[in-house]
Amino acid sequence: MPLPEVAEAINALYVESEDRVWLAGANGTLLVGNANDGFKSLSSVDDNQLFLGVCEYFGKVYLPSTLGLFVYDVQDPAAGIREVVTGLVPELQDARIIDRANGVLWSVGGKDIAKFDGKTWTRIHHPDNDPI
Repeated sequence: MPLPEVAEAINALYVESEDRVWLAGANGTLLVGNANDGFKSLSSVDDNQLFLGVCEYFGKVYLPSTLGLFVYDVQDPAAGIREVVTGLVPELQDARIIDRANGVLWSVGGKDIAKFDGKTWTRIHHPDNDPI
């Protein structure tokens, strides 16, 4: 299936529906579309993150990266892909996996674990790691 020329290595996909599939990957690649209509790139020239996952949560697409956690707001596409501001101190620095379960969004990294209930981010201390 042909992808836009700007697409680089794809690391993750999220099937929102038959018509809307999200692909994320190297060099800030974020694509949306489907096999019938093709895919559109939502990345900009400034996006150079290595996205490792992709997950939709309440109309926003979350993207874990080696540089932190990023988000694309479907309702505000002009904002582009931007870093998530959690209010945690320090902010999330290590996001490798993103998923949602039972109404909660989870960000898991090598040392940093956090959950988001739609209003508040909470850091989860892992007993095998030094506190962040």
